[in-house]
Amino acid sequence: MESQQPRPKKDPLRPKCQRA
Repeated sequence: MESQQPRPKKDPLRPKCQRA
């Protein structure tokens, strides 16, 4: 459910939603 929204600077080491 977190992959739907853009991942902020909370988890930089967790590229879950790294589309860019």
